[in-house]
Amino acid sequence: MHLQLSTPIYTYLHQKKLFALRHWQFPDPGSQPPVLTRLSVLTGQALLSFTGIAGYTYHIERAPSVSISGSGWIDLGSATTDDAGNAQFTDASPIPGQAYYRVVWKR
Repeated sequence: MHLQLSTPIYTYLHQKKLFALRHWQFPDPGSQPPVLTRLSVLTGQALLSFTGIAGYTYHIERAPSVSISGSGWIDLGSATTDDAGNAQFTDASPIPGQAYYRVVWKR
């Protein structure tokens, strides 16, 4: 995971040594949602490719249909993005017929 450092926000002198406290800034996954870039259907499996924040772990969910209530999504597992923010996930047991997939970040 890559962290972005801001400039020191506090400095103080303690026993004649100068210490700098830094404010760590983590990217906000809520403001940078993952993007599903490809869905490949292979024999007996579905391969999903997506982008997100580098080093973050995302969950892949599947539903047989999409409802207004948002229910019916099943967590299939997770995948962590590489240094470029790319990841893949294989659904080894896709449901027959039609299915919907989404990639989400969970705290």
